Amino acid sequence: MLLVRAASLAVEPLGESWVFFSPLSGETHLINDTSAAMLECLDASRPTAADSVYLEIAGLTGSTPAEVARMCSGYWSSLVEAGAVRVMLAQPPIPSEPA
Repeated sequence: MLLVRAASLAVEPLGESWVFFSPLSGETHLINDTSAAMLECLDASRPTAADSVYLEIAGLTGSTPAEVARMCSGYWSSLVEAGAVRVMLAQPPIPSEPA
């Protein structure tokens, strides 16, 4: 799964939580530390694989990528619905020419 962060998305701390304003919905969303970390690992100018997000968070927290993947799996759909993240389909491989 390839993901792109929404352009001009700012994730800001608010007390013990985080917030971001969604240009898609026009609403401000309250999120937890995990969702904020996921958004911080994404770029608005290039697609990032979910596995890369898991590796980056694992490196920061000392968890394994598999543990991070389990922890993050439930948050992707909420971030997509809120307009913070877009899911991009991976490009199919280019078929090779017959020899």
